[in-house]
Amino acid sequence: MEKQRYGFDTPALLGFFIIYMIAFPIVGWFLPGWIGNTDPQFALYLLYYGAFTGVVGLFFVLYMLYGHFKGRYTNRSRLVNLMALTGNEKVLNFATRPAFMNDVIQAQEVLTRSPLLSPGSHTQEILDIEEDSLDAVVSTFTMHKVVEKKDRTRTLQELGRVLKSGGRLVLCDFAHIKEFYETLHEMGWSQVVISKNQRNVFPPVRYLVATKPEKSL
Repeated sequence: MEKQRYGFDTPALLGFFIIYMIAFPIVGWFLPGWIGNTDPQFALYLLYYGAFTGVVGLFFVLYMLYGHFKGRYTNRSRLVNLMALTGNEKVLNFATRPAFMNDVIQAQEVLTRSPLLSPGSHTQEILDIEEDSLDAVVSTFTMHKVVEKKDRTRTLQELGRVLKSGGRLVLCDFAHIKEFYETLHEMGWSQVVISKNQRNVFPPVRYLVATKPEKSL
């Protein structure tokens, strides 16, 4: 399957690390001459410091590039497996990047029969979706953008509301996953699993997979 171009998630951060990687070794090499300090120990210290920070910058640049060209496609495969769809499901794509979600669909033939709703990242936009009407909800790198905890709780409640009993919620993010786990348990969801940190992208992410319980009579 042809890989779609997702674009860099954090181009500004990547640019920062590239500048960081280049600038500090240069500063460490030339600073003693610029400030007129001829102490060899001072010059050696700066040289070592510049080299060390340059290596750190290089590490993060390579880490981010690996995540861009390789890691996110591994995530795509994991996401397909975690969604565990069998066909004809109605799926809510909650603000997941369209190119990434389209690639997820194409990665498994059965998913092409699963229509997607893409209301965006604001809770208000899913309020009109009928209760107990969806088979699955998937969201990647979105929930951390909801700043206030009360708003994250409300968003989870809405995502749960639109799911059918037995429907599956799949979240992938680098922040608040443990909080989501606790919130869902408070909502009465007992089948909630979170993964270990997945370090194939920067920053490392975790998955949460939850199944909506049957309504009590």
